[in-house]
Amino acid sequence: MGHRQLRRLIEDAMREKHWSQGNLAVAIGFLPSGKTLDSTGVRRIIVGERPLTPWMLDRLITVLDLDPVEAEAAAVEDYRTFLRAGGAARRRADAVTAASGAGSNPKWSARTRRRSAPIRHLRPNADNPLARHA
Repeated sequence: MGHRQLRRLIEDAMREKHWSQGNLAVAIGFLPSGKTLDSTGVRRIIVGERPLTPWMLDRLITVLDLDPVEAEAAAVEDYRTFLRAGGAARRRADAVTAASGAGSNPKWSARTRRRSAPIRHLRPNADNPLARHA
């Protein structure tokens, strides 16, 4: 239940403050990297698609006035559930795929080839008199 419990804690606190995901992103402020979150980044944290770092957990506890003990327990349980589901192996595989580039995925390559192919119906030829003036 860890992930759902942490999600419930965050969503309940946001509801109490009448905050949207965008409001929470503004309240979190700058990340240690100097970047900021947007509402999509907050959504990804809430649903568990983005890893929850200790800094981010501490920031959520501070900004949302969460109970630190309850929030940390929920986050630890969430991480254990993530590991039991094989999430760490999946994340490593995704990182290797991303590092190897888009060319390693045959579907991506096929889509790229289709998009970059010349538009044949506009090329000048004897069969298409309108294309000569294009």
